[in-house]
Amino acid sequence: MQLDPNILQIKNLSKYFGGLAAVNNCSLKIKRGSITGIIGPNGSGKTTLLNVLGGQLKSNEGSVTKDNLDITIMPPRLRVKNGLARSFQIVRTFDSLSVFENVKSASLITNMNNIEKNNYCDEIINYIGLNKIKNELANTLNFGDRRRLEIARAMATNPDFLLLDEPAAGMNDNESEILLNTLNVIPEKFKVGILIIDHDMSLIMKLCHRLHVLESGKTI
Repeated sequence: MQLDPNILQIKNLSKYFGGLAAVNNCSLKIKRGSITGIIGPNGSGKTTLLNVLGGQLKSNEGSVTKDNLDITIMPPRLRVKNGLARSFQIVRTFDSLSVFENVKSASLITNMNNIEKNNYCDEIINYIGLNKIKNELANTLNFGDRRRLEIARAMATNPDFLLLDEPAAGMNDNESEILLNTLNVIPEKFKVGILIIDHDMSLIMKLCHRLHVLESGKTI
């Protein structure tokens, strides 16, 4: 069967922990160039779903397909190599490296040559709004900038789809507004599809083209 191009498709996906279905027969599609939000109460399965999509957890049932490629059992590194990147709730930067070095390290997985990588990383850093601090060490950044650096590192892998796990967590209103303006243009500028989960409902409602609501691992 020919699958839709430019689509990240989740079909009948389930993830169990013992007898608990953290994700329960979940199906959805994310298109490149669009922003899809997942909302729901704590414990509804949102982060577990992203962990299964990113390959950090293995699903028990169902499939994950990117474009025409079944990535259901693919390890995280190969998912990134094939255009699926993500950020995490807990910021995971290299604190002893500069902002540019952090972003450059993520670009090493791409097939670009060194000049192309440098230019692309500079473009990402400038767009994310970190250009003035590109030579600062990651451990000197404030919380909002560290959050944005995490997104810049994910973008440096040159993804087709970007999975964002609560990127606005811990941000103040001004930082959230800056993040909103940044994310809002990524799909068109970089031809990327975004799947985002967050408890900042103001950001989610302004940002997303479509919303899925999870409750007890199910889409309702």
